[in-house]
Amino acid sequence: MLRTIITTLIAAGTAVTLLVWLAGCGLTQPAGTATAVESTPKAVATPDTTAKASPAPKLRSTAKAKPTAKAQPAAKPRAKPKPRVTATVYRWIDGDTVDTSRGTIRLIGVDTPEKGRCGAATATKAARRWAPVGSTVRLVNPSSVIDTDRYGRSLRYVVRGKTDISKAQIAKGAQARYDSTDGYQWHPRQASYHKADREHRDYRCSPKKRQSSSRPSSTAPTSRWNCPSWAPIKGNDSSMIYHMPWNRYYDATTPERCFSTATAAEAAGYRAAKV
Repeated sequence: MLRTIITTLIAAGTAVTLLVWLAGCGLTQPAGTATAVESTPKAVATPDTTAKASPAPKLRSTAKAKPTAKAQPAAKPRAKPKPRVTATVYRWIDGDTVDTSRGTIRLIGVDTPEKGRCGAATATKAARRWAPVGSTVRLVNPSSVIDTDRYGRSLRYVVRGKTDISKAQIAKGAQARYDSTDGYQWHPRQASYHKADREHRDYRCSPKKRQSSSRPSSTAPTSRWNCPSWAPIKGNDSSMIYHMPWNRYYDATTPERCFSTATAAEAAGYRAAKV
């Protein structure tokens, strides 16, 4: 009997030991649980690919960045002074009009007497003295004045040395005209010209002597463009028109005959110019 009890206790102890061992190995879980465990593998730690990768930290340069130089505006080129326009005098038509190597020039701001009138010869002689044929003059073109007049003549100041021919003519007796005071363009020397005009004395001409009966009523021109002072009327043979000194195209007319009076010109078959 005692032997049986001892054998039973030994068997029971062995069973408890076995159960404890099995519990340590995890083999005592229920069958359903074990299956679940076996069918579900343990999650292996893997990198989380769904998580946004942290941006790599930017490497900061220890060297200080040089400030970007501001773009400097391009330097404006210095305006080159306009070259002086010069011309060679070919001939003086009258006191305010001259033929040059650059064409026919009409002086700005001055009006000298027309041929045949008091002061015309004086003005022309003075111009020839101030700027003789063959001399070099400066032609000044102010921007406020139109380039040419209605006759195609270039409008310019004409200067030789220190002599402004326009102002010199005014001081000698001509009139300051053809500027903003009488419906034309203003020009830079206008005030100076009018001051000279107020201070000048008009031409003084002695009374004309009666024409000698020995002189004819017409004669040949003294040059390609000019008639003598005692016969200033220009007769053009191709058109059979005569031009008085104050007519528009008088200066542009090349005379074939010169007449002392309009009556003489009409008696020779010429008719008066309309303008």
